[in-house]
Amino acid sequence: MKHLLFFTTVILVSLNALAQDSSKFVLGIQGSPDLVFLRINYEPTKSYIKSSFGFSAAASIRYNLTKRFSLITELSFEQKGTVFKENIILTDSNNIVLGSGIFRSKELLNYFTVPILFRLTLGNRIKYYVNAGPYLGYLLSGKIIITESPSSIPIAEKSYSTTNQLNRFDIGA
Repeated sequence: MKHLLFFTTVILVSLNALAQDSSKFVLGIQGSPDLVFLRINYEPTKSYIKSSFGFSAAASIRYNLTKRFSLITELSFEQKGTVFKENIILTDSNNIVLGSGIFRSKELLNYFTVPILFRLTLGNRIKYYVNAGPYLGYLLSGKIIITESPSSIPIAEKSYSTTNQLNRFDIGA
């Protein structure tokens, strides 16, 4: 139910201001809330990862090849990330337990992305479309914010940058 509510909100809140639809080139701006999922191949942490909300904003240009097919590219800002919730046992270098408890943290990743999309438009009165294609992304900044930790474990910093620890370039489809 939460996902249905989110996607309904995305459809209603998304701003999509486009120029005349009948021309060959169409310029536009768009913005929307996003529901972000992080996929990790490290099995022990998979159950601790939750989806996170972010947002995106873009300026786009579309070239209409035909009435049904077009090419689109955008200059986009995207906020990605995830929420971690994990029961952690903290030890020192001699494996002496210093404390344990629930840790919650949120990772925020801000990207500049440039997708190149192929669009198929369907429908006559009400138009639907499907986009597919690759994108290139550049990490602008990354940050982890610790939102909850056990009082028995002192944490010096509640927020720290991860920008230099991550690969700055992202490519996908």
